[in-house]
Amino acid sequence: PEEWLNNLVNEYELGDQPLMESNFYQNKIKPNILDQIQLAKDNLKQGMDEANKIGLEKLYQTFEQDCVTIDELQDFVVGCKEWNNLKTTLQNFKFKRAKSDRGLDDDQKKQKERINKTLRDGSKKIIEDLSVKYFALPEDEIKELT
Repeated sequence: PEEWLNNLVNEYELGDQPLMESNFYQNKIKPNILDQIQLAKDNLKQGMDEANKIGLEKLYQTFEQDCVTIDELQDFVVGCKEWNNLKTTLQNFKFKRAKSDRGLDDDQKKQKERINKTLRDGSKKIIEDLSVKYFALPEDEIKELT
């Protein structure tokens, strides 16, 4: 147990390498970021399914567009090599404006609002939380603190 405890600190050492090359980022932070992005994407796919079931074509298209946007973000995270670039991208991440849906009856409006609130807004919150949780500071300040 003591050996394990003593080695535990090694997982958090950053050394002189760039932060995104560290074992800590590669083994702890990056997988968690990608898992959270996947969760946001799963919410969006669920939104597509629900919109499709109740015939909300414009909402379906909005969720479909959001899935493309989240795929692009996921690809960016996988390939990104600079902490500050990823920090800026996550902090500035936005979904495109939702397509308006006119001529809906009251039930459809309620369903649309519910789907948007729980799934689309939930996905937005997941991405915002990543920015706050991991990217509050630039790389040089993080390295200075460790």
